[in-house]
Parts: sequence; C-alpha cells; structure tokens
Amino acid sequence: MKRRPLILLTLTTLATMVFCLLWQGARRDHSDLVTLARSGAAETCTRFSDYQVHGDDGDYWGGVAAFRTFQQACALLPEQGSDAVCSAVYGQLLHPDGAKAHLPEIIAVMEPLAQDPTDASARLRLYELRDLLQKGE
Repeated sequence: MKRRPLILLTLTTLATMVFCLLWQGARRDHSDLVTLARSGAAETCTRFSDYQVHGDDGDYWGGVAAFRTFQQACALLPEQGSDAVCSAVYGQLLHPDGAKAHLPEIIAVMEPLAQDPTDASARLRLYELRDLLQKGE
C-alpha cells in the first residue's frame, strides 16, 4: 500500500514527459500552416488576376479575403512571429481605390509566396509592397 503513491507519482511524471514531448513535436510541425499560407497566396493571385480581366468587385474582395487567410496563417508560423507588414498590406487592400491601381505589383509579390510562404526574399518583397501601397494613400 505504501508503494502505490510512489508508483502513481512515477507514472504521472512519465505521462507528463510524454505529453510535453508530443506537444513540442506538434508545435514544430507547421506544415498545415504553410499549406494554408501557400493556398491563401495562390488564391490572392487568382482572384486579383480575375478582377483585372473581368472587373468584378467580388473577385477583388475575394482576393482581399484570400490575403487575410495568408496573413493569419503566416502570423501563426513559428519563424514568422507577429507579422505587422502583412497587417499593413491588408489594411491598404481594404481601401480599394488606391490598391486596385497596384494589382500587377500585388500579384507579382504574391506569386513567389504561393510557392514558398517562408522564403525570406519573397517575404522581403512584402515590405516593398507595403511601402508602395502606403505611398498611394
């Protein structure tokens, strides 16, 4: 009877260690977030390209919504952290009068991000895009 608490303590400690290892592994496995970011970037390109061809405002706003998906997925990626530049670009997209004039540039920036949303050089172009869109205010 005196050994029971010691055995329970050992099993609880072991279970806690296994849980922590599994939890850390799950945090490192962010492939679903990368896929979501890639999908959001690709949909942004598609919708903005469709807007350029057809001029349907639904395509523009669909592109804005897809960019928001990209932004939120990137913010959750461990190596990206809080992504203020994506928030700034998204804020500019909410003002279509200025952003619509820069759709070719937006598409050009989003295409490489649709291939690899974690690519540092592609993400650097987001800063240039943010500056371009903010100048148009």
